[in-house]
Amino acid sequence: MAARRDELTDTAADAAIDTACRVLRLPTIRDRHGEVAAAAARQQAGYKAFLTELLSLECDDREMRRKARLVREAAFPRSKRLEDFDFAANPDVPAALIGTLSRCQWVAAGQPCCLIGDSGTGKSHLLIALGTAAAENGYRVRYVTAAALVNELVEAAGAVRAIHAAAPGIPLAAGNHQMLTQACAAARVQLGDWDRRILTWLAGWEPATCAVVAGLIWRAAAAAPSSSPPAAGKKKVPDGPGHA
Repeated sequence: MAARRDELTDTAADAAIDTACRVLRLPTIRDRHGEVAAAAARQQAGYKAFLTELLSLECDDREMRRKARLVREAAFPRSKRLEDFDFAANPDVPAALIGTLSRCQWVAAGQPCCLIGDSGTGKSHLLIALGTAAAENGYRVRYVTAAALVNELVEAAGAVRAIHAAAPGIPLAAGNHQMLTQACAAARVQLGDWDRRILTWLAGWEPATCAVVAGLIWRAAAAAPSSSPPAAGKKKVPDGPGHA
């Protein structure tokens, strides 16, 4: 019969904790439970205090890893942070306004932010720094230059022309619908009835508009981290408003 847990040796207990933490994906607890246990013993801390410290460390490290992942996925060309910006050398840049922008309320409200100024005034630094702040606040960010965005939209428009050229007898709306459906398939989005109704509505717009929408979907799919497709029978996108 297996030994009771309170009868485990330290070595066996460490091995059991290591295995459990790997299964539960708790790397910080796996790496630091020994030192935290030793500190708790010295301080004569109770079990709850010991567990609280372990879980707090795991949560803090997980939050740091999440921020680092979002910043990395943003694909900034270089690292720039607001605390490194020299406001004294750029007195025309309002520090209070930049501080407000760094709290990302404008992102949550869906508002645009445009930085305008002469060369050498720190626009690129502030752009990357504000993007980094947004990523660290939990938003998915993607750095892209205007030239790259135009190229992607031109490619999407070319895809539209190719669809219509390959099937000249297909009505315009049908070709637009095919393009949008292909873009959603590339993004591995499962479409519900409400989503299909939206695609049908979008397909009635001009091809250039549909190309922009399809290009944005394709770009979002390319930026998203790879993951396994959703399991069969599970819906990833709700059928419409009000559905959980």
